Amino acid sequence: MTGPTERCPTCGFNPATVSPADAVAAARSYPRRWRALLVRPDDDDPAIVRRRPSSGEPSALELAAHAAATFTTVADSLRRVQAQDAPDIQIDPAGVAPTESLAAVLERLTMGAETLAGAIDAVRGKEWERTGAVTGAPLRAVDVARHGVHRGIHNLRRAERVIDEVRPGGASRG
Repeated sequence: MTGPTERCPTCGFNPATVSPADAVAAARSYPRRWRALLVRPDDDDPAIVRRRPSSGEPSALELAAHAAATFTTVADSLRRVQAQDAPDIQIDPAGVAPTESLAAVLERLTMGAETLAGAIDAVRGKEWERTGAVTGAPLRAVDVARHGVHRGIHNLRRAERVIDEVRPGGASRG
């Protein structure tokens, strides 16, 4: 994980540029963006979303499932920061094994993204400066929200690269 104010070297996400209103809008955009990537009528092989590249990186479906779980985990942690004084929180879910169908993962992603957007939207004023502790290190509510948004775009960009790589004639074939 990059620091709460550092640009991600992998996906380019810059948390310093994301306001709470931007975070809500981004969270609400993820179901549409993930669906556009994973459900493509022009794909000859819909199982492509389950394929892992030769590097062993997770499949696009696994990355979507991880994003969905992250949204729910972050939303829960954000609510705890709002309600408790310096609670221990998690911002990344424990292992995620998507044995579900694409439709089930997309449904969880949609519900998780809306849950995250609602949790971010519920934070007001000085509550953004409240902190929780992640493995003992303090993390402000605004940084918890930004982390959830970051994981959504980070995993989406990784999934785009994976699909490009596993597609016939893609990077892993050429």
